[in-house]
Amino acid sequence: MTEKTTTLMAMMHSADSLLVMLLACLLCMPQCSSYNIKSEGNGFRIRELTKVMVRFKMARNEFELCGVPFGFTIKDSASKPVPNGVLLLKYDEQTDSFPADWMGQALFVLDSTMLQKNPLICAAGKNQWPDLSMRMSFTLGEKLQKTNLVRLDSLLLVETDCGLVYYPRGCEPVARRLADYLPKAAALITRLTGSEPVDFGIALIDKPEPVIVTPDKAWFADRAYTLQPSSLVTDSGADQYLANLHEWTEATIRTKFDYCEPMPRWIYDGLANYAMYRMLMEFDAADPVQPRLVADAEKQLCRVREWLEKQQARRKKTVSVGLLAWKMAGPQQPMVETEIYKYQLSFWFWWKVSQRYGEKAIADFLTRAEQTKVRDNAGFLKVLGDCTGNPRIADWLKSADIAETIAMIDGYLAAVKAE
Repeated sequence: MTEKTTTLMAMMHSADSLLVMLLACLLCMPQCSSYNIKSEGNGFRIRELTKVMVRFKMARNEFELCGVPFGFTIKDSASKPVPNGVLLLKYDEQTDSFPADWMGQALFVLDSTMLQKNPLICAAGKNQWPDLSMRMSFTLGEKLQKTNLVRLDSLLLVETDCGLVYYPRGCEPVARRLADYLPKAAALITRLTGSEPVDFGIALIDKPEPVIVTPDKAWFADRAYTLQPSSLVTDSGADQYLANLHEWTEATIRTKFDYCEPMPRWIYDGLANYAMYRMLMEFDAADPVQPRLVADAEKQLCRVREWLEKQQARRKKTVSVGLLAWKMAGPQQPMVETEIYKYQLSFWFWWKVSQRYGEKAIADFLTRAEQTKVRDNAGFLKVLGDCTGNPRIADWLKSADIAETIAMIDGYLAAVKAE
């Protein structure tokens, strides 16, 4: 998930209810919760959905959601997309149709009339239903701005052996620099995970956040690429290069362990965070984007350093990290300031592993864990202990030495600035 990105998914759960799951990420911290909402036949009323979105604090009230595009995939009884299907909004007095594309995806923009009349959302075909899947970028709890919807077929394409970059006319130099970076990013993911990266692409958008690209997958050379939208107006260079690398790394790890759900967050999110900062070591100082990336990293890491210094001033020698119990943020795990520091400290855990035991130990750990189908913290820790020769490595996930962590931050920043 990218910074401040929210993905909402709805799936048929039973004959009379719909399971709605919200995955939200603020500062790359995912939230996962679920609710059952009442369904009718092969669909559901639109306000059943908007009420859930308000409950998740995506808006203060339902009318703040007006102007937001809602995307659906028409699926058949085998849960497969229906190319060129039709999405329907059924009112008492009329029915509006929205044709789907070749991937079965259809969109409509929510307006006040829809909220007032509360139509039924359903699919036109027999034994078909609308599977909601929308991805947008905004900050939870803040008033939603007008969402910028961009069709993929309006963008131009730069293709590489490692991924795709879509871009608006006039932005080819930016797109080509990003395309030149993808092989370097792919090589890091392979080295780190021991696996080929999943098929991935970036869609550069010349509009401010929140942005949505549709469809959010591209079929190219007989392969389906997951696309990550990135605003050229709002996003920084760190978003275009490093945040997208985070998402690519996380998707690769979660695909590798698709049998393990939920997967411990200190692994997939921690390693995706590690990949971001590790990539900075790969940039040459002559690269025009390097100074921006380093400045952004320094800003984030100095916040953690200041927090550690405050703990040190209270005569503390260690801080509780609690990464083994690091849950996805949500109703049972509020997104508080300490969550941001846990996110950063997950990077230092893996940095310490790589510095003590070599980066190859990380790939060995992931490969062995996959081969033995490990599913829980105890199993993952046993494999990591075997790969590093440190049976007490779990202690590093429980607490961090303040002086040691500050020294690592200073050493890391000195190294990336010297590149």
